[in-house]
Amino acid sequence: MIIIDVYSQPLYRLSTVRFRKLVMEAIEHEREKLELFLGRWEGRGTIHSNPWGGAGPTQTAWWFHWDEPRLFLLCDCREERSDGSVFSAHGVLGIDPVMRDPLWWIFDSYGYPPMDPARGSWDEQTLHLVKTTARGTGRTSFSRRKDCLECVVESRGIDEANFVRVMSGSFCRTGD
Repeated sequence: MIIIDVYSQPLYRLSTVRFRKLVMEAIEHEREKLELFLGRWEGRGTIHSNPWGGAGPTQTAWWFHWDEPRLFLLCDCREERSDGSVFSAHGVLGIDPVMRDPLWWIFDSYGYPPMDPARGSWDEQTLHLVKTTARGTGRTSFSRRKDCLECVVESRGIDEANFVRVMSGSFCRTGD
């Protein structure tokens, strides 16, 4: 792994191309881990009883793909619930070039914009993402198991002691 503090370089001396190359070299190893999630994933999920809605089964599709310069992994999620309602989300996964942590910004149909990204860490082939806001703390994990992507979302309100499961599912790879 190459360790370069891209921010220690005098920026006025670096061209945009050279700066981008330094950033890409600094995060290459961590960025490669994100490739575990590339592709389209579909399957059934479960919404567990939570403050935002009722429990029930879902038909869910995730799509992870690189942006044009291959710096950020973009994701789209569409979750159709048994009552016919649809939850959708659009996310951006990247790597902090200094801390080397995965970062995740997610915009969803609940409408709370991400003021700060969730920060992540790896455990084998599982990405754990945690974000705390004034409303509480959310945890999301993505695990790659052969040709399946497992996802678990948990939440803890600001005055609550324990996390509660909000969503879980296992999704099979259906394409690129």
